[in-house]
Parts: sequence; C-alpha cells; structure tokens
Amino acid sequence: MKFGKLSCTLLFCSAVLFAADPFVGDLIDEDLDVRYSYYQNEWTMELSDGSTWKLMPLKEKRKQTWAEWWNDSQPKEWQLSDDFFFDPRDWRGRYTVQVHLAKDSLAKGYDYILVNENTDQKVFAKFVPFGSDFIPKVEYAQKIKQTGEPVATTVLNAYSFLDDVLTLDDKSIWKLYFTDRNSRTLSEWWNDVEIDQPDAPFISKLGDWRPTDRIEIYHAQFDNSELNDKYRVSKPDQEIFLLENKTRHKMAYANEMAFKDLLDGLQRHGEEQYEKGMSKGFSEGYNKGYKDGQTKGQSDGYKEGHSKGFSDGYEKAKKEHQHPQSY
Repeated sequence: MKFGKLSCTLLFCSAVLFAADPFVGDLIDEDLDVRYSYYQNEWTMELSDGSTWKLMPLKEKRKQTWAEWWNDSQPKEWQLSDDFFFDPRDWRGRYTVQVHLAKDSLAKGYDYILVNENTDQKVFAKFVPFGSDFIPKVEYAQKIKQTGEPVATTVLNAYSFLDDVLTLDDKSIWKLYFTDRNSRTLSEWWNDVEIDQPDAPFISKLGDWRPTDRIEIYHAQFDNSELNDKYRVSKPDQEIFLLENKTRHKMAYANEMAFKDLLDGLQRHGEEQYEKGMSKGFSEGYNKGYKDGQTKGQSDGYKEGHSKGFSDGYEKAKKEHQHPQSY
C-alpha cells in the first residue's frame, strides 16, 4: 500500500513538474531504453520501441539579435529551463527516456521533447520514420536488402568536387552520404570509454568507390503503422536507396540525382575554375611585367614587359582553365 502511495506521489510530482514547464507537453511513452546515440554533425538516436529521432541540442542560451534588442523582445530560448542546455555528448551510455509532445518548439518538425530519466535533461526531437534517414547500421541495411531485388551495375565515374556524386553504368546519378567515426571526448579517450559507432561498411569516402566497382542498388519503402500512429506522423511512407559496393565491401545511403543537376554542378565548377584561372593569369602577368620593367630600368621597358607578361598570363589562364561552355 505504501509503495502504491509512493508511486502515485512520484508520478504526481513528475506531472506537476512538467506541467509547470511551458514547453513540455503530454507524456506519450516512458522507460524507453536507448539502443544507440550517434553524434556526428547531427544527433541521431534510436529507442527500444524501434523509433528513430533527430535531436536538436542546445549547449547555451543564445544572445539577443539586434532586432530583438531594438524591439525589447526576448529569444524563445530564454524561456527554457536550464535542463535544456548541456553538451550532447553527455547523453552517452545506456539510460532510459520519456517522450513528450512539445507545447511549443524552436524549429519546424521538432515537435517532441525527450527527457533523460536519469538526469532530467531535455532535448527537442524530430521523429524520423524508419527508412527515411541515413542510419549507419548494417542491421537496417539488411532489412532494406530484404525488401526487393537489387539493380546490378558498375561505377562509371566519381565527382568529389561535386560533393560526393557518383555516376553508374546504368546511366543513373547518385549523391552519396558518407559517415565518419563518432569522435570521443578527451575524457572518454583517457578512460577508454567505448561509444556508439557506425558499422564499418558505412565508414567510407568517395575515393573508395572506383570505376568498374560492382554496385547493387536497393530501393525500399517502409510503413511502420504502429510507430507512425503512436507519434502521429502525417506522411508515414518514406523511401530510401542503399548502394552496396560489392567490390570494396562498402555501403552508403544515397539520393538519386537528375541529369540536369549534374550538368548544373559541372557548370558551376567550370565557372569557379575559370575565375580562378583568370585571376591567376592576371596576377602572374602583372608580376612578370613588373619584374621585366624593373630589369630594363625604364618606363618603356616597364610598359612593354607588363603588357607582354599580362598577355602571357592571360593566355596561360585560358589554356589551363577552359571556359565552362566547353563541357
């Protein structure tokens, strides 16, 4: 009986505490274990109910913008309790969380708040329907590979200067998303603390994908109605592509690109290289002309040397960096 009263009291206190918070809304679920927490540029977390989340860490309260100061208005972050501000790497290890609706949010889509039951720290979260994000785990890749027959092809070319774009022999074009290892803090390294890492096949770079490598493309759609109903997702059906490099034993998630997007990227790259070449040519021409003019020690010599050097530099720039219209 006493235990029941104690449990009710604790639940009541918890409800009162969150009710007083202007951002934390209704409790959806609690006592969910964290399966893994991966922080690399963005923070991804998977819970024991199978749900995946993108988290928005807030390390410190930001300052007012000039417009906010002028209008005497406070940033919304100033209304948050101190529990929202912490280093995201503090959320490592095995712990349990609660999932709440957010009464208000700081960013579009981050309509939930996860509460660490061990520390009472809180973070805004976006529910990610399974299969719609790039989760660096082979377990998920295997599920995708079971959904259909792959398209077999080979690598044709790789464009590292276009932000990891790959073309294949079947004439498809792909933007690949590569993964780095999850870095440890100095304290974690010193104490030899193991942290969650992407699986080895996902740790890759475009240089690992070479012409004639054998590629299999998997296209999958997932609809986990139970999770989607639970977290009230308006568009549960998502799709994702998985590219597996059979030659190098590598994997990467990818988005398919249109041919026009590839041409636009090449055009921009060509223009950038042309501008660099022109700038280099003008600079080298000026320096050569100045040097030749000083050597001759006379005004006419300077003008003649500058003109020749300028012309030589310009022509060199044109040869080294063709105009993008030649693509």
